[in-house]
Amino acid sequence: MEIRHAIVTPLRVIFQKSIDSGLVPEDWQTANVCPIYKKGKRDATENYSLTSQLGKLLETMIRDIMVHHLESFNLIRDSQHGF
Repeated sequence: MEIRHAIVTPLRVIFQKSIDSGLVPEDWQTANVCPIYKKGKRDATENYSLTSQLGKLLETMIRDIMVHHLESFNLIRDSQHGF
C-alpha cells in the first residue's frame, strides 16, 4: 500500500476540522521543520522551503479552489496580478 492511501483520510479529517473551526493547528505554526530543496543552486538559502509541509499543502489546496472559483466566474481581471 502506498503511503498516500494510508494518510489521505486522516489528513482530510484534520484539514476539515481546521477549515470548520477557522483555526490553524498550533503545531503547524511552531513545528520543527527541515529545509526542503525547491530548485536552483543548492547553496542558496532562498531555494529551500522552511514552512510546515502540512500547512503548505492545505494552503495550496485552498488557493487552487479559490483560483478555480474566480476563474470559473470570470472574477479575475486581466489587470489582476499576484496569483
